[in-house]
Amino acid sequence: EDEEPPQISSLVTLTLNVSQNYSVMCSGSKPVKWTWSEIRNKEEGSAVYTKQEIDTIPEEDTGTSSSYKQVLYIQNAQWFHSRFYTCMYV
Repeated sequence: EDEEPPQISSLVTLTLNVSQNYSVMCSGSKPVKWTWSEIRNKEEGSAVYTKQEIDTIPEEDTGTSSSYKQVLYIQNAQWFHSRFYTCMYV
């Protein structure tokens, strides 16, 4: 059975400005999670974290009827947040 890959809320490239906050949502028909490499350089007040939610997202918002989403948050963006972030099924 072919399954649909998780959907990311926007396929555009983001330009992160230093010290700003960002969020990106990934949704799927099964539980999803964001992964990324560990940050070696950390700065006070800077963080990357996720929030898992289970609910129904309207199809017009995601292009598919999904019930799982995870939002990736970057607080106080810094140069060391430049990396690959991957959304995948759990």
